Amino acid sequence: MFIAVDLLHRCTTDDLIAELLDPQIDHLGGRKVRHVGTSNTLSRLVDDIVEAAGRSDAIHPSPQVWRLYLSALVHMQATEDIKVIQCFREMPLKTGRPSHRARR
Repeated sequence: MFIAVDLLHRCTTDDLIAELLDPQIDHLGGRKVRHVGTSNTLSRLVDDIVEAAGRSDAIHPSPQVWRLYLSALVHMQATEDIKVIQCFREMPLKTGRPSHRARR
């Protein structure tokens, strides 16, 4: 989820709004809303995206977190593989966790 949200976070405001308003997202949500546990880093990215969306005046009220997560996943699906890989490689720097390939 972090990679998907981080990729969405990197979008320009116009692209971010388009992703959040994509009508396809409405069809992906179920009847029950469930959220996974999130890290402080992921929560900050979500807050940044919600703030950017709010500043645009294109979305009111602010997007719900479930919609943001689904938008992030749809956006990641359309993102070039090299960008997904780059984001994955940068994740340890953003989360403060060691790389899975770090030597011990």
